[in-house]
Amino acid sequence: MMPLRKKAERFAFSALILLAFVTGCTHGGTVHADKEQLRTTAMDSVSDPGTPADKAVAVSVATGKEGPDSPAGTKIPDVKPEKKPSETGEDPVVSAFPKVTEEPIPPAETVGGDDVDEFFDEAADEAPAAKVAVVETLVPDPFITFNRAMFTVNDRLYFWCLKPLASGYKKVTPTIVRKGVRNFFFNLGTPGRLVNSLLQGKYKGAGSELGRFLVNTTVGVGGVWDPAERFFGWKPSEEDLGQTLGAWNVENGVYIVWPFLGPSTLRDTVGKAGDLFLNPLYYLSPNELAWGLSGTEVINDTSFYIGDYETVKSTYMDPYVMLRDLYITHRKKKIAD
Repeated sequence: MMPLRKKAERFAFSALILLAFVTGCTHGGTVHADKEQLRTTAMDSVSDPGTPADKAVAVSVATGKEGPDSPAGTKIPDVKPEKKPSETGEDPVVSAFPKVTEEPIPPAETVGGDDVDEFFDEAADEAPAAKVAVVETLVPDPFITFNRAMFTVNDRLYFWCLKPLASGYKKVTPTIVRKGVRNFFFNLGTPGRLVNSLLQGKYKGAGSELGRFLVNTTVGVGGVWDPAERFFGWKPSEEDLGQTLGAWNVENGVYIVWPFLGPSTLRDTVGKAGDLFLNPLYYLSPNELAWGLSGTEVINDTSFYIGDYETVKSTYMDPYVMLRDLYITHRKKKIAD
């Protein structure tokens, strides 16, 4: 029997020969594959070579021979196979990943002390000043909950009662009659306008009111017509006690919405109470007759303005605020006149 040591040497020698043979076959296959890939790329470039010179070079690379149109000195590049990790001595697992080069990280800039204060000071200087919208309140409204409730009540009364009555009244009553009724009630309000014109020192307006009352009551048949303005140009002064108090520098006070009466202020509420004693209807008896005439005046006046309230209400998101501001602005304008 052959010694065990010699058997081991022969087995190792046979394994080395087999390993060399396998390595050579694999290496040859890799080189062949690289050449085929290069030729494929060259043929793709022939299909769209660009310039004629590029085409010639591409053909030469694809065929492995210099073509007739190849420029002088054109060399066919030799494809050198990449070395395997086993040949370079590198670990095949490590070589499969890209190499990472370590670069030093620059030190971070620290901000502290005076630098922090300077940074925030510059930011404050560059930042634009914030604009705060200031909404001007025309009148104090501490009873807004009550006022909104009364606004809703009056709104329902208008749509459910007053508007239907005024619309029906307008359909059956000619315009000339409705104008005559309006002139009649306006003439009855002369005492209030006359007294308040005198209290405000508007003597010209007071004289106009006195002349209008005399002419319209007589020639105008109880004030149904208005010959004073038509023939003499005497216009009404339209003054009331609320305006008189405003002319005396009495403030509005708080905003109040009364049921049936509508928007008002504390000052105008006192003014309406005072004007009531200057209205001839207040002294009319029985009371039911005075109330009936007052209701007729309201319905007649509303017949001239049907649709105006609806338009204003549909224009604004919050009609309560709009009507409040509109009322205050209107009163200020009348006081300033």
